[in-house]
Amino acid sequence: MANNVSVGNEAMHNWQAGTGTVGTTPAQIFPAEFKVTKYVVVRANAGNSGTISLNNSAVSADGGFILAAGDTSPEIKINDLSKVWLVGSAADQAFSWVSV
Repeated sequence: MANNVSVGNEAMHNWQAGTGTVGTTPAQIFPAEFKVTKYVVVRANAGNSGTISLNNSAVSADGGFILAAGDTSPEIKINDLSKVWLVGSAADQAFSWVSV
């Protein structure tokens, strides 16, 4: 007999995704109009020459949660994308993201 699984409470009714680049100056990279109700996930592009650091305030390249090229962050439980700051260890570090 098959197990029934209900995912109704976890279905994503509204989500957003995008891409961008960040350099060596800490930046709030998400526009204010982007809303999140559960979490955001950030992925450093595999072709990056350096790292990307995530934090909840202006960060330095060696602080925060560090993503090497190709790394993906865990789900960052947050209700306001303006609280997410990124900084690269070099210029033009590319990333992609999804928020739910």
